[in-house]
Order: sequence, then structure tokens, then C-alpha cells
Amino acid sequence: MRRALLVLFAMQLLFCSGCAVFNRNNTPALNFVEEHLLPKENPARSLSFPLTVPAGFVAGALDMVLFHPLSVAGDAWDDTNEILWEKLDWDHQFVTTTVLNAPRVAVMPIIFTADFLARSSFDISRRGGDVRLNMSGNKNQKEERKADLKSLSAEMQEALDQHDNQLAFAIADQILSKEPNNQEASVVKAYVYLERRNLAALAAMPPHLPFFLDDRFCKLFADLLSNGSPPERLQALTILERSYFVLKASRSAQGNDTGHNGSLFAALEQNLADNDRAIRMKTMQLLGKYQRTDRASRALLAKLAKGDDPVLAAVAAGLLR
Repeated sequence: MRRALLVLFAMQLLFCSGCAVFNRNNTPALNFVEEHLLPKENPARSLSFPLTVPAGFVAGALDMVLFHPLSVAGDAWDDTNEILWEKLDWDHQFVTTTVLNAPRVAVMPIIFTADFLARSSFDISRRGGDVRLNMSGNKNQKEERKADLKSLSAEMQEALDQHDNQLAFAIADQILSKEPNNQEASVVKAYVYLERRNLAALAAMPPHLPFFLDDRFCKLFADLLSNGSPPERLQALTILERSYFVLKASRSAQGNDTGHNGSLFAALEQNLADNDRAIRMKTMQLLGKYQRTDRASRALLAKLAKGDDPVLAAVAAGLLR
């Protein structure tokens, strides 16, 4: 163990002789010595050299083997997660993704160590564009970034209000390039996909996003469920089924038949009277999932179980068991 630590320390000394330490953003300790210990004017500046030069060497060494490596460890971990664990297609490749989990876990230390040594040694740009140990500039960068995102968000909503969906979509993409987990921009993209009837792209978006908490999206989605073509309505029902947990939570918070989800429930009720049996069956399947916690869904299924169509009545009765 001791030999491994010595080897790692020696590698760090070797690698850190690269260009990372020549970027002042990567040397917080040396910056502190220069700003607070080194006098600005001569002769005090020259007289301080016997103390400040050794202090500078110590600070530089600490930056090289401690502070800068610590500051990039989080980025190395984020890189590892992005390479191994993001963009996994659980919906379409569940078995393959599950089988490959063990190899991913096995190579995590290797990828993390390689990324960590590379970031410790070379002046690689930081994730998110900030420098975590140089807090004087970090705060301003965060405030500027926050103000920029707020301005873009306002422009995006204004474009939506003016029915300029193409511009809103472009701004949403711009926001997501700066903040990939921005839910507001994701919902706007989902709305534009829905408005364009690009249901394949909408279905490819993560199901945990709060699409059904947005009034504009819910209204358009309910209209599609009511007036879309049979294939579109079937695909919309599949999307709605994938969003079960988000929709269930919002219905519980706002009441079963109120707010934006009331229009969705009305559209589902309309689909139960549709002439297309496939649509009715798919709607019943969805209601069968909701009826576990939703009284209105259960009441609809109970009504169907007593209906004239023997096939639908049997399916409804089976779902209620």
C-alpha cells in the first residue's frame, strides 16, 4: 500500500510539471502568497524575498500536488459518470444495458484515475466553465451565468407567447447546452415536438421530466388525444403511460379532476367511447395503471365493466381485480 502511494505521488509530481500549473487559475496558494505576503513596492519587496521565495515554492508545490488535483477530482468523477452511465437506453436495450453494468463498474477506477491524472497535469478546461478553488472569480462567473440563463429563459417564453416556436426551440437548445438539466427548456422542447406532431422525438425524451405540469403542454396533449389520428393517439397514450409517476404526483397535488390534468382525464374518457377498439383497449390499460391510486379512473373502469361490449367489460373487470 505504501509503495502504491509513493508511486502515485511520484506520478503526480511528474505529470504536474505540465502546463496546468502555468495557468494562474490553477494555483490558489501561490496567488494567495503573491497577493497577501509579497509587498507591492521596493525596497520592501526585495527585502521580503528571503521569506516570500521559499513560501512561494511551498505554495507552488501544494498547488501542484494537493490543491489543483483536489479541485479537478469532481470534474474527473463527472467525466467518468458521463462516459459510463449517461445516455443509457433502458427503454429499448434493457437486457444489454443491465448485462453491461458489471463491466462498467469494473472500469470505473481506471477511467477515473486516467481522467484525474490528465486534468491534474494539463490545463484542461473545467466542466461548467468555473474554477472552484479561486472563489473570487467563481462567484462572479456564477452570477453572470445565472443572469444569462434568466435572460435566455425570458426570451424563450416570449417567443412561445408570440407563437414563434422555431425561435423558442432554438433558445431552449442554447439553454440546454449551458445547463443540460434545465427542466424549463426541456419542457419547451417537448412542447414544440408535440406541436410539430413529432411524437417519436417526444417519446425519446426522459419520462421523468415535468411535461404534464405545464398548462400549455397539457392542453395541446389533450387535444391530440381527442382529435389526433388513431396512430398518433396510440403513441400519445404510450407516452402518457411512461409518464405515470409524474402525472400521478401532479394529480395528487392538485386534485383528481382539476387544473391542467383535468383536460387529460376528459380526453381519456372520450377515448373510451372511440370506435377504434385498439384505442379503447390502450386507454383501459392506462386507466388500469392509474386506478390503483385514482378514484375517478377506477369509477370509469367499473362503468365499463358493466357495459354492453363483452370484450371491454371483461378486460375492465380483470383490471379492477
